[in-house]
Amino acid sequence: MSRDAEKTRQLLRMIQATREQELTCDKCLGHLAELAETELQLKPLCQALNEVSAHLDNCPDCAEHYAALRSAMETLKE
Repeated sequence: MSRDAEKTRQLLRMIQATREQELTCDKCLGHLAELAETELQLKPLCQALNEVSAHLDNCPDCAEHYAALRSAMETLKE
């Protein structure tokens, strides 16, 4: 499969995953610490944090921020 075809498929998957009420990146970034804390404590996610998690599945930029924050929090926890 060509690289362009794979990018097209990825874009189509992302479009299919969108919802009418999408969380913006700014709102998502505002909840990253809360999401990380909740996950590190192995607590269930509330609806708002489920939306943040869903946004991370479709937004590589926010997911990168989350991964860095989560890594730092895990290091501090040790």
